[in-house]
Amino acid sequence: MLSQTDSRGNTTVYTYDEKGRRLTRTFPDGTTERSEYDEVGHVTTLTDGNSARKAQEFDATGRLLRRTFQDGSNESYTYSPTGSLTSATNVLGMIGYTYDTNEQLLRIDNPDGSSVSYTYDSQGNRTTNTTQLAASAPPRVTSHTYDSLNRLASVTDHGGNATAYTYDHVGNLESISYPNGVVTSYSYDSRNRLVLMEHSRNSVVLAQFHYQVNAIGDRVLVTHADGSFVEYEYDNQHRLTREIHKDIFGSSFFDLSYSYDEVGNITSTLDLAGILTEYRYDSTDKLLSVGDTNYSYDANGNQLSRIDDDGLTSYAFDFDNRLMTVDTPTDSVSYGYSPQGDRVQRIAADTTNYLVDPINPTGVAQVLSDYDSTGAALSEYIYGNQLLSQNRSGVNHFSHRDGSQNVRLLTDGGGNVTDTYAYQAFGQNLDQSGSTTNPYRFAGDRVDPSNGLLYLRARYYEPGVGRFISRDPFEGVLRDSMSLHRYLYANNNPVSYVDPTGLVPTTIVEVGFVSALMSVSITGAIITGTAIYNPSSVAGLTGGRIAFKLGTSFLTGFIAGATGAGISKFFFPELAGAASSVTERVVLTIYQSGLAFGTSLVTVGSSVLAVCLSEASIFDDGVTSDVASRCLMQAVLSVALFSVASQVGNLTNETWPLVQTLGKAIASPHEFTNVPIAALTLALNTEISDLIAVYGASEMVAFAKTVSAGSGYEEQAKAAAVRLKN
Repeated sequence: MLSQTDSRGNTTVYTYDEKGRRLTRTFPDGTTERSEYDEVGHVTTLTDGNSARKAQEFDATGRLLRRTFQDGSNESYTYSPTGSLTSATNVLGMIGYTYDTNEQLLRIDNPDGSSVSYTYDSQGNRTTNTTQLAASAPPRVTSHTYDSLNRLASVTDHGGNATAYTYDHVGNLESISYPNGVVTSYSYDSRNRLVLMEHSRNSVVLAQFHYQVNAIGDRVLVTHADGSFVEYEYDNQHRLTREIHKDIFGSSFFDLSYSYDEVGNITSTLDLAGILTEYRYDSTDKLLSVGDTNYSYDANGNQLSRIDDDGLTSYAFDFDNRLMTVDTPTDSVSYGYSPQGDRVQRIAADTTNYLVDPINPTGVAQVLSDYDSTGAALSEYIYGNQLLSQNRSGVNHFSHRDGSQNVRLLTDGGGNVTDTYAYQAFGQNLDQSGSTTNPYRFAGDRVDPSNGLLYLRARYYEPGVGRFISRDPFEGVLRDSMSLHRYLYANNNPVSYVDPTGLVPTTIVEVGFVSALMSVSITGAIITGTAIYNPSSVAGLTGGRIAFKLGTSFLTGFIAGATGAGISKFFFPELAGAASSVTERVVLTIYQSGLAFGTSLVTVGSSVLAVCLSEASIFDDGVTSDVASRCLMQAVLSVALFSVASQVGNLTNETWPLVQTLGKAIASPHEFTNVPIAALTLALNTEISDLIAVYGASEMVAFAKTVSAGSGYEEQAKAAAVRLKN
């Protein structure tokens, strides 16, 4: 691709060397990024729009050893003989990683003496995680159990408080029973879309969310237990155009309409009082003003200032485009990050440290404990497939969400409601009761009380304007125009999408068969029952998991500035912008990691199929024969690539091109016909031949039977296939 022109006529230009590696990217405003490579194609130097250089060093096997920034600071990594990350070091110190003989992560040791350790069952499910804030501190153990299908069945905290999960006959999450007596129940329609979510105790309804969905999957109405309701309207691109909040009598008390330009920028809002607020942008979609509020940016697209009626708020970023400080008219906050890109520190009047668990069941890195500079715990958090509870000063509060994953109420140990929350669609607070300290609110993620920014791992989101404050490290894919916009949140549809990674919006698929097939056992990353479906987990790895095999998380900007190639956004959104010269190796590494932690080929194949078909059935024109063929092909390709990973130590110069072809074909599955089947089978020498034979079959049931053989979830796979085919 030599150039890319958006619907507003703004053009980004690319140049390449003789090997097809991208050398420069020049944005419409004239800002240019540059890349340099070594003889085997590793990106050795990145020069960003601010003219800051970042150097990268690799070993002979392509593993990242060191990243050195413009100011001389650096991050370094070491590995075991098998390729597992053993240490990562930056200005905050060294993090150590310990593994068992199966390469399962056993322990993370942080530079301040805090640690997280893990145990596993024979299936690779994480059975316990133990936290210690200091070597001399008492350990805190959280236990997990699983059912016969490896779905999360219960979570028990160190105090013996147990939360239990149940599922219906097709694998939908049916209920969550909290230790304080509160039960969250779920009901679905014939297409496995959530239609009712209810929180109750002793048959008394505490909160209720009843959803109506239109023919194309957008939620158009949610009704609450008291009879109040919210109506949603959309344009033909599924973008939210209006939200109307009404009381029990049908009278509107909040009404906001949204208008967009050709590329998806909000151009204006119109409220109930008839007040029109206009938005203005530059050629690279940076927000310049909202009404009388003005913004400025650096050449990398990071927001540097906001000037409103309250005064000047300034922002500072490091050489990896991570937010480091926010100075408001009333206070100042600074942040610190691990070499993996996880936020581990907040400094304001006092210092708060975060003990981070990168491989928990939610699929993204989460904070297990807040603690002060002396190592004393300020709060502790317990997770199942979402945040279940927080404990402050020995007092438990339990979190309960709506179908968009917003925290809507807290209950105490006795099951009494202590706090309630209501939001506008893009996350601004609409109403609140109670005074419990609770940083987790909109989209279930953490908001900073000083500046209102929502931390979404790769970057920060500002609910007040419905946008991120910095560019997306993920460059997007051409077939999905929304993904090419670098600042959009949730595809401008926060009712149906979330973005917990800050990289790619993920659809709120109402569980269904996807939960059954996605309840796979990868180092405790059990994606079960949650209403938020995370495509990046299909291969069995989340951002945190990737870090342990690559030596750097995608959150650190390792792939920034490289050319896009080879990865479908449905499977590896965090890597879709990776350099073509390293993409297939990265994919192979991911699959190798998944294989090392016990993921079977049948699980990968069925999960990928479920993902592809669910996207088509809910968001496209249904499962046509072409769609079925494409999805089946992607499943076969993914299993093939996963299978290659099992022989990673035996790959030769002859078989490596095959790996590259497979990686590229996943993004363009119809190119699969270019892969010589005989060579593929010979090179892999695995059970993939059965799956290849299935390619082109019109019956999804046939594939379900194939992948379910020996997998332990035959009925779920068959039900999923039949449901989607019909």
